[in-house]
Amino acid sequence: MPWNTKSQQQMKKEFIQLVTRKEVSMSEACRLYEISRKTGYKWLHRYEKQGEKGLEEISRKPHNQTTKLNEDVICRIVEVRIAHRSWGADKIQAVLRREGKTPVPCRSTIHRILVK
Repeated sequence: MPWNTKSQQQMKKEFIQLVTRKEVSMSEACRLYEISRKTGYKWLHRYEKQGEKGLEEISRKPHNQTTKLNEDVICRIVEVRIAHRSWGADKIQAVLRREGKTPVPCRSTIHRILVK
């Protein structure tokens, strides 16, 4: 819908009004607005739970960073590098494995830390 001048929010409101007034079936309304039935039902359920606020776009950004490294592991990588200047990510990774540090980051992650 490249030339459509209506905002997405306005289109959602019109869609919900059309469906809630039972002017057309859910399938027909979804066809008119060129959305899947799954999306249509998702909008309807959000509207029923939260009202118009439920039709607003919500962020898909994760609430936390699951892959963030433990600060102790980062410090240990730096310590090993200071003690052995010529060692690269492969050798440092092997040392961490022998020490039983968990989780042991991959070689590219260790390299990224060393470059910093």
